[in-house]
Amino acid sequence: MRRRGISILCLAALWIAAGAIRAGAPLPAETIPYAGSVSLAEYVRLLEEMQAFQRLVRAADFDGAAALARTVAERSPELSVGHEMGFLAAAFGGRTDAAVACLERLADSYFIYPEIYATLLPAVERLADPDQRQRLREAVAACFQRRALRLHQAQVRGANNRQIQVELVYLHLAAGDEAGALRRLEDVAAFDGPFARGVLRRSAWRDPAAARAVEERLDAKRRAWSGAVEERVDGVVRVATAVQAMSAALPLSPVTHWPGHVARWIPAALAAADKAAYYEALAGMVHALGDNHTRVLFPDDVAAASGDCGLGIRPVGERFLVDRVDDPALAGRVRPGDEITAVDGLPPAEHLARNSARFPWVEHAALRPAGYARRRLAADLLAGPAGTTVRVALRAPDGGTATLELRRDRPLRRGPAAPGEPLVSAQDVAPGVWRIRIPQFEGGDVYAAFREAVAPIDPGRTRGLILDLRDNPGGNSAYGDAIFAHFIDAPCRNYRFDYTPVFAPTKINGYHGRLRLYAEGASIEPADGPRFRCPVVLLVSELTASAAEDFVCLFRNEGRALLVGRPTAGGTGNGHYVDLPGGGMLRVGLNVSLAYSWRGLKPDVGLEPSPADLAAGRDAELARALELLPAAAPDGM
Repeated sequence: MRRRGISILCLAALWIAAGAIRAGAPLPAETIPYAGSVSLAEYVRLLEEMQAFQRLVRAADFDGAAALARTVAERSPELSVGHEMGFLAAAFGGRTDAAVACLERLADSYFIYPEIYATLLPAVERLADPDQRQRLREAVAACFQRRALRLHQAQVRGANNRQIQVELVYLHLAAGDEAGALRRLEDVAAFDGPFARGVLRRSAWRDPAAARAVEERLDAKRRAWSGAVEERVDGVVRVATAVQAMSAALPLSPVTHWPGHVARWIPAALAAADKAAYYEALAGMVHALGDNHTRVLFPDDVAAASGDCGLGIRPVGERFLVDRVDDPALAGRVRPGDEITAVDGLPPAEHLARNSARFPWVEHAALRPAGYARRRLAADLLAGPAGTTVRVALRAPDGGTATLELRRDRPLRRGPAAPGEPLVSAQDVAPGVWRIRIPQFEGGDVYAAFREAVAPIDPGRTRGLILDLRDNPGGNSAYGDAIFAHFIDAPCRNYRFDYTPVFAPTKINGYHGRLRLYAEGASIEPADGPRFRCPVVLLVSELTASAAEDFVCLFRNEGRALLVGRPTAGGTGNGHYVDLPGGGMLRVGLNVSLAYSWRGLKPDVGLEPSPADLAAGRDAELARALELLPAAAPDGM
């Protein structure tokens, strides 16, 4: 133990002295490739120019597109963007020689987006002239060969090897060399497993068996756990550097000195008795930020070792009430509305406090806002080691009491929606009034499901709509934007006060988002389809989160709906994922909302169900929404 204690102190001292995660330090080059090749302002400018270029190409204004490409290439000749634009404009405009010249320059440039490899040959195949197609096919092949030579030369010179490995994956795929791409993916997985797995799953492989074999090998390596000190240190370092480099929440969190905070958690991580305890230490370190979008994701086997009792539990004030009985064997013994007064002899709040550093409670105990954390903790109130029993004291709404021994023989419930639940459903709840339930903004084409669900609804005969978002954990905000377009008659602004403090243009996973610093997104235009000008009420709760909160913000900002229920979850952000030893992951939130992160959105009318409501199966929030619909009428409609 003494040797380990010395190692811990040395590691902590070296960590701080080396300034590995200095406050305000730039993102490491191996994490964000080419970070030194383009400034933040230049990157944002390039994004705007790329959007303008796309509009010109769609309008078949190839002369205008070529002029814009020249402007970009002359200003930043070392970057790939202007040369790629020039190639596309020249190829579509029938200027083959100019297109070939652009490819030659492209091969020697910095690739801000290595995915451009995949655009070159498809663009060539769209050309009508067979002679032009053949010449540009040969030119693209020569560009690939020249680029491969340049990358190998850069490796010899000691350039950013990680970025080169990633780019070579794209190059092999674009050139049709699947075997080469698979070899590179195995190398890349050592430092960016999420990227490697994403490419394996998204790509259409001619030899799917070979791709599956690589995926299985990578998965086995990812889940391996020896518990060695080196392995544990590696996980701590990965977590600490990624949070420092990328977390939007860090500068706004209660943690004022991240290096010192990390150092305080190192002993617990190194001394952990097993993998579960190790991850509990990592979670304690990260979740102190309070950001419910920056979290440690526990390995599947750790989660599978815990079980629950088949009851849905929610906090109401200071009490913990049963709101759902999932286990048929408990029917009649436990009923919705029953209050849990003790867990293994302790008041529920004390039971949670004593176990807040253990899985699964450590997942949520330190998160903000407190209402969100309490709701998530209540759901796991009776959790524990799978197969064990827990003694639960109950009090019914009529005052009757009982004590039961319940077995934890069900998996922890982590899914956002009930199995088989439709993406969107519509139900008439009163004459001319419809309840539209949207349980999540992922899992399929939610917008198409919305259009299908509202198809039978005649906007001209509709007195009001109630959108039920109470269990919606978010997903893809684009679905919410598209749905909201059916509730406006004029363009409206979007994503106000979105904060992204890190420069991350080359997080190469195929999903490059627009960088925003205290900014807002593009305007939402009214939909061409049915427009609902009727009163709208939104049902919200502590589980209404992320993209669902963005959706709620649209209605609130435009004065388009009343909110009924409880304050929302208070968290949003696109994620960057980092593999951790033993099969877990770190999710780092890359942006936050200054409008609602850590606070949630407060409803216009607050309401909680009573024990009697739960016992009777009465939806008090829906009933209140029906009463409030006339007051939700939009101005001028």
